[in-house]
Amino acid sequence: MGDVPDQSELLDAAERAAVSREWLEAWHGMADHPPVVPTVRADDARIRALYDEAHLWFQPVRRNVIRENPQLIAWAVIRDAVKDVASARGVPTGSLRGTAEVLLVRGVWWRVLSPGFVLASVGAVSDPAAAGDLVRACLESGLDGTAP
Repeated sequence: MGDVPDQSELLDAAERAAVSREWLEAWHGMADHPPVVPTVRADDARIRALYDEAHLWFQPVRRNVIRENPQLIAWAVIRDAVKDVASARGVPTGSLRGTAEVLLVRGVWWRVLSPGFVLASVGAVSDPAAAGDLVRACLESGLDGTAP
């Protein structure tokens, strides 16, 4: 995946929460209309630099990874997580919705950014235990309408 610097601690928790909505819009914009450069409203130069760095690095690498493996989370992991959440919550499996955007970064990590939306590393979606946890959290947050 290349030598990508870990920028995860550049922003504090409050800043990460504030910009996560913009990240969601930017990533969805890139996914829905590639190769459109996302529009970022952030005034902070540090945040702008993160967006710019991510975009320059992200697009060509992401295309290659997705082309090689279009289903990054194993179907069995998704199926089991859906069954677990539906059973625990007493809802039909067809009522569950969620989206996971995968970032090509190092490490095994994920975060619920908004209800029903998870941002995750390739390592997290590739690890069956972590992938199961993130899918369950994504689906549950969608049902609850909450995110941290």
